[in-house]
Amino acid sequence: MEGVQKPQGSVVIIGAGTQGRRLAYMWSNRGGTVRPVDLQEQQLQDGLKYVEQLRANATDDEGD
Repeated sequence: MEGVQKPQGSVVIIGAGTQGRRLAYMWSNRGGTVRPVDLQEQQLQDGLKYVEQLRANATDDEGD
C-alpha cells in the first residue's frame, strides 16, 4: 500500500478484553510493538493467545 506508514515505537494497550486484544492485533499486524497489560492474568494470557492465533491465521492466508 502506498502512502501507509509503519508505526514507530511501541504502544501499551490497557486491558486485554475484546477491544484490547483486537487493538493489539491490529497494531502488531502493522509492525508496531505492543505491550498489553491487564490486572487479570488469565485475561492477559487469553488476549495474547488470541493475538497469536490471528497472526498465525493471517500468515497462513498469505501463503494461499
